[in-house]
Amino acid sequence: MKNVHEELSRLAQLGIIFFEEDDQSKRPVVWFNELVISLSFDPATDDTVAATP
Repeated sequence: MKNVHEELSRLAQLGIIFFEEDDQSKRPVVWFNELVISLSFDPATDDTVAATP
């Protein structure tokens, strides 16, 4: 439960989701049906960067 809360909070900070408040509760909402992320990787480079959660 804590992980879900942390991840949803991070997505909200990034502007990917927002929370709709209903009395004492909040629910995550998005304005799109699909999210496509494209990352290119070049195995020829020696650069290694650790991913940050």
